Amino acid sequence: MGGVRPRRPSANHDPGPPHTTRHQAWLFFPLLLLEAISLHVSSVRALLYPGVRNRVLELGVLAAHFVAYTALLVTTMSWPQAIAFVAIHKGLLGLYLGCSFAPNHRACP
Repeated sequence: MGGVRPRRPSANHDPGPPHTTRHQAWLFFPLLLLEAISLHVSSVRALLYPGVRNRVLELGVLAAHFVAYTALLVTTMSWPQAIAFVAIHKGLLGLYLGCSFAPNHRACP
């Protein structure tokens, strides 16, 4: 997650904006709501770099997912309902993934 930074600066990490670092406990759950979208963006960005095996297959599967997801929403809901559904679905997915991942890494440096 790009918004949460380590408390102690290390050689490889920029400490980030002081406000974000100071208030990261309060920002953790709101930032988790954006994590599912961040994962989708990271997936597409990773496939744009050279050296990825089966790049065409991966891009095809991602494109099929996005097309099928959008087509299903557009054909079954009105535009405002579809936008609300995507916002709630992706927000809850990010929250779920973050809440299942974060407790296992609580004491890691």
